[in-house]
Amino acid sequence: MFHYAVTSEVLNEGGVAMLIEKPVCVTVEESQMLINAIPEDLTVGVGYIERFNPIIGEIQRIMDAPLYVEMKRHNPASGRITDASIVEDLMIHDIDIMRHVLFNGGYSLHCGGTKNVCFALFTYRTIPVLPLGEPEVLEEDPLHLYRTGGDDD
Repeated sequence: MFHYAVTSEVLNEGGVAMLIEKPVCVTVEESQMLINAIPEDLTVGVGYIERFNPIIGEIQRIMDAPLYVEMKRHNPASGRITDASIVEDLMIHDIDIMRHVLFNGGYSLHCGGTKNVCFALFTYRTIPVLPLGEPEVLEEDPLHLYRTGGDDD
């Protein structure tokens, strides 16, 4: 409710372009009400900024016809994030990168986990993509991407 309430208040003041931290709202209904309230001439974005990380362009360059993609992100629990799950805080960036940068089109999804650990298997056409989030497991923040393709690798 926080993003909806604050953003609605700013919209009522009028004319202020804004970047809303993700997730844009708690529910689809709140999100739709907020989107409907934004004037067409006002710029409003949602904070999926990881897709602009320079490494993403390099990943696009080297990733040609993969057999599978595995994304692992291990982060210590964030002191600033106390009300969000690993999916809402971190995995959402990997999902955004997969859906809007690396792949497009339909996919299937199988997932499971808890607030702090989540496993998800996405399949785009015939390419399995496995993002995995475990925020409280390690004291470091590596992001590993493995590329395997054809007989040359």
